[in-house]
This record gives sequence, C-alpha cells and structure tokens, in this order.
Amino acid sequence: MKGGKTRYALLGWLSVKPMSGYDVKRLTEENLSFFWGGSFGQIYPILHEMAEAGLVTVHEEKQGSYPARKVYTITEAGRAELTEWLSDPSFEESFRSELLLKLFFSAEVGPDLAIEKVKKARDESKQLLQQYRGIEEQLSNSSDPGQVYFWLTLDMGRRVEQAVLEWSQSALQILEGLNDA
Repeated sequence: MKGGKTRYALLGWLSVKPMSGYDVKRLTEENLSFFWGGSFGQIYPILHEMAEAGLVTVHEEKQGSYPARKVYTITEAGRAELTEWLSDPSFEESFRSELLLKLFFSAEVGPDLAIEKVKKARDESKQLLQQYRGIEEQLSNSSDPGQVYFWLTLDMGRRVEQAVLEWSQSALQILEGLNDA
C-alpha cells in the first residue's frame, strides 16, 4: 500500500475521532506541522486507498447548501495496522535544512546574505516558540488522558526551537564580525 508514513499519521488522527480530509489537514497543520506534513494532494488519495483496503470507512454528511463532506472512520483493521506500526521499535529520523545547506556554501556570496537567512531563522523560531506557548496553554486546560503524548512532542519542538534561537544569536555575532573585519 502506498502512502508511506503519512498513512500512519492519517490512521492516528482517525483513531482520535472520525473526520474529513479537510479536518485531518487542518489538525496536521495546527499540531503536527512542526515535525510532520501532508498536503491535500497526499491526504485524499491515501484516504481513498485506505478505504478501498478496508482500513477506514467513509460516509457523507450533508452541510446545507455546501457540498456533502466525506467523513472517514478508522476500522478495526485500521486500528490493528496503526497498533502494529506503533509497536514496531524501528524508526527513521532524518534532518534536512536548506538554511544550513545555503549557509555551508555562503562563502560564495559573503556574510550579508547569510546574516539575512540567520535572522529569518531566528524570527521564525521566536514565532514558533510563541505558538508553542499557546498550545501549552490549551494542553494545560485539557483533561484528555492522552495529552501526555501531545505534551512530549510539543516539549521536543520547544527545545529544538530554543536551540535554533540560541544558535542563531551566536551565528549572527560571528557573521556580523566578518563584516567588521
């Protein structure tokens, strides 16, 4: 079956509650985009394929004058596949950074462009840290027993962005020193 790891992200969301492809996309952007993504171009074909494989069911809900929305529900077979994947001790981590790739070769263009990029990374980290504080507040007001898992992913994201913020401040000092030399 196609879909790679995104299939498991979709099964994970549907294990929380039935939802439409749009709902899955919105929740992914709000909650997972810091470490996982999925476009509509990926989500809908994977949902369709999972329905054909019996991992999810789909039904239409009327929305007044709007087109009916397709709502997907995880099946027992889908839960079994999700559980099997979650139980597998192996996982792949990869880190790719276009910022670091460009910075690595910045001797070609000099420090000014590198400074711009590092400032952008710093500002994005500040913004993400602010978003994380809002999510932390939502989690602290939740009584969901599964929130500890949400909290753990949020905590790692917060720590990574704090490290990027600290690194960017140090990198800016070094790069600005190149301009002074």
